[in-house]
Amino acid sequence: MSKYPNLARAGMNVVRESAAKEMHTLFVRITNTALWQKMVQRLLLAAADTSEWSVDLSKSYYLDKGEVKFLWRLVFRKDHVTGVDMLNHLAIEVIPKVELDSFPLVGRVQHWNSPSGTKGAHPFTAEGGSGADVIVARAFIGGGS
Repeated sequence: MSKYPNLARAGMNVVRESAAKEMHTLFVRITNTALWQKMVQRLLLAAADTSEWSVDLSKSYYLDKGEVKFLWRLVFRKDHVTGVDMLNHLAIEVIPKVELDSFPLVGRVQHWNSPSGTKGAHPFTAEGGSGADVIVARAFIGGGS
């Protein structure tokens, strides 16, 4: 289980980390470039608005079986705990959201607003129930702005 589940959901896998008295360093592998770009922009804007903490971003290159690869290095300084908390908060903001408009029970005999007053779930049949209910969902991709 990751110590940073929201970062993983936002396309950032923490590979390595180290902490010192006034510095916290995360090495991350990016799996979603679009979300990463949003995160970088928001992180730099948040760091520019405060003097409590700062962040430096760079690439850390290494060789893997003769192939050059890199990880992103995020170095939080001063009050690094607040900076890492901000990173986690920003990850929540950029994670795509899904909103359900309607979700009726499967197998209902009639529509939920039926004047006959039929209520509750009914046995599920091979045809998907005897009613004409349809599950309607609308996904909002891209997260909050």
